[in-house]
Amino acid sequence: MLLVDHGHYAENRGVGRGMTGRMRALRTGRTRLAAACLLVWSQAGPAAAFEIFGFRFFERDKPDTIDVLDPQTYVLRFEVLGTDSGLADDLRAESSLWRGRDLPAEGGAGLAAKARSDYAAILNGLYLAGHYAGSIDIRVNGQEASTLTPFADFPDNVVVTVRVDPGPKFAFGDLRVDNPAPGAATIARETGMQPGATAGSGAISDYVGQTIDSWRARAHPRPELTAQEVVADHATNLLDVALAFDPGPEGVFGLTSVEGTNALDPEFVAYMAGLERGSAFDPETVIEGRDRLQRLDVFNAVRFVEGDTLVNGNEVPFQIVVQDRLPRQFGFGAEFSSFDGLGVEGFWLFRNVFGRAERLRFEAAIAGIDGTKPLDQYDFGLEAVYTVPGVWTPDTDLQFAGLLEHEILDAYDVDRASAFGGVNHVFNRDYSGSLFLQFERALFTLPDEEIYATTISLEAGVVRDTRNDILNASRGQYYALTAEPFVELTDDGNGISVEAEARAYRDLAGDGRFVLAGRAKLGTLLGISAASVTPDWLFFAGGSGSVRGYAFESVGTSYVNGIPQGGLSLAEASVELRAMLREDWGVVGFLDTGLVGVGTSPFGDARFLAGAGLGLRYLTVLGPLRLDLAMPINPEPQDSRYGFYIGIGQAF
Repeated sequence: MLLVDHGHYAENRGVGRGMTGRMRALRTGRTRLAAACLLVWSQAGPAAAFEIFGFRFFERDKPDTIDVLDPQTYVLRFEVLGTDSGLADDLRAESSLWRGRDLPAEGGAGLAAKARSDYAAILNGLYLAGHYAGSIDIRVNGQEASTLTPFADFPDNVVVTVRVDPGPKFAFGDLRVDNPAPGAATIARETGMQPGATAGSGAISDYVGQTIDSWRARAHPRPELTAQEVVADHATNLLDVALAFDPGPEGVFGLTSVEGTNALDPEFVAYMAGLERGSAFDPETVIEGRDRLQRLDVFNAVRFVEGDTLVNGNEVPFQIVVQDRLPRQFGFGAEFSSFDGLGVEGFWLFRNVFGRAERLRFEAAIAGIDGTKPLDQYDFGLEAVYTVPGVWTPDTDLQFAGLLEHEILDAYDVDRASAFGGVNHVFNRDYSGSLFLQFERALFTLPDEEIYATTISLEAGVVRDTRNDILNASRGQYYALTAEPFVELTDDGNGISVEAEARAYRDLAGDGRFVLAGRAKLGTLLGISAASVTPDWLFFAGGSGSVRGYAFESVGTSYVNGIPQGGLSLAEASVELRAMLREDWGVVGFLDTGLVGVGTSPFGDARFLAGAGLGLRYLTVLGPLRLDLAMPINPEPQDSRYGFYIGIGQAF
């Protein structure tokens, strides 16, 4: 089964600082190769089809197509009187004759049935557009379709004519609503059911639906439309509407039962759903509960079934129907850039350790592979993360982790061992926060010295994420703010690192074909000097997630013998214009800029750098395959003249 572990790679949702440098770039998935996949190994299962570059893998045999036993071909002539081309297109879309015009019907009886059904379909289209005095004429071989019998016999390529006279467009006249829901004026405005507006039937049904939803959102689980009267006045072309609602009693959540899980404790599933018995009924609470259970990553499917009958007059019972996922999973991923070479990672996951959706994950990664360096010049990382969901509240996860890492960078080498633990909390659908305490022991190897450091830090972060797709957003925003005070026990140094990032996406055409994306990031290190802090706290720029065209963390405040020096501040900005030229192929133009500052603000004498380039995108089931070619605009002598990147997901 080909999957992608999106939840693990979501920004700022992991544990503490975790793997750093190239290792962190690899595990965030920003530059992972298209070969990234996860393999479910605890038991066999059907494979899902996967297509890339026109080749399909793991595809099930397609069922044989059913041939038409008695093909009846026809030639359709569809005419809509008037000059409203949009209405004509909408009416054709309602017509089964039009939709199937390139395929034969199932004999004369099938053609006659399609023709007769088009009366109601086209009439519905007229009502939706506010036309209540139209006429529809459908003829097959010159005979009115309504008079055709099931035994009708027609020649091949029989002529079928559809002629529609829409008549005048009606507007809403007198509107009366008994027991309107709170916010009725807003509902009327949003649905268009207002005096003088076009009287489309869809506006009426939308008004009814939103009124029902509004009453339910105010703890009335069983509102009803008790009366409806719609009168079309053909003399004035006005549509009068009278509606009556009964909101029903106020309700509370009743008993929650769980069905379908063999691996998890049903009481824990009900607890995580959050439908506390006796609390006020609220559909939003149901949606939040469903989302929370899906975030556990232990179910293939989650369904909330609301009881049809109120218990004890006002209790709403719910049944939660779930389907367990396989408990164990392993997989691998890769990334490549012309600067850093190849990076690969693998993981093993046990997603339900003790029956309450606890997750244990082991992850290993190697980066910087280019075939020319000895093994000790590669980056290595090994991490173990244990997650306990539903601690203190259903929206709070407790996490513990340990990390061993060896990393080679232009400015320094580091060997570190870290242990950290803390909590992630989801406030609502858009907001989440985290708080982690970390202990780290590290050896830094610089050109002229070695530094042993022991550090304790506390990282606090908050995220607002409204993107419609983590790997390929076309609308929404992403904001992240983290603050991490730290104490270096070895030399009594202490400070605080603060980072803020914002991303925004705008769908220019409304269909995802043209997207304008922007990113901005600021960072500062307060309370300590660059000379008295270990280099991993300093800021650098460059790389696929920073300024493309420059090697990873190759840009600092200055250079000593070609080695970049880190700074106390950072500012970055990127803009991309993404255009899908075909359904699965697209191009991207981008500009990245960045500043690394000597002081706590980058906007002084900091060195400005920029990179620009073009990219290709190919949509796969794993996300967009990204190929970027970037050139530095103002490179230093030691910088390359271009950079090439391959990965899964957009750059940001």
